[in-house]
Amino acid sequence: MLPIEKGIELPPIKLGKRNKYPFRYMEIGDSFLVPCAKEQMYRIQQSLAQCWRRDRFPNKKFASRCVADGVRCWRVE
Repeated sequence: MLPIEKGIELPPIKLGKRNKYPFRYMEIGDSFLVPCAKEQMYRIQQSLAQCWRRDRFPNKKFASRCVADGVRCWRVE
């Protein structure tokens, strides 16, 4: 039988991929930049799209574009 221990605190929740991007806190016109190398831009852009589709924001629309220093994502609606 395993011993029972008392007084051990629960560790905080680690931010996972779902919380990596601030979609739920964005207002129309807000944007954020994901800095990355040119070779990673397409992959990052796909990751962003997958995240906002997965979280299913019914009244929010987002757009992303590759810019000089990474991928920028905007809330457009």
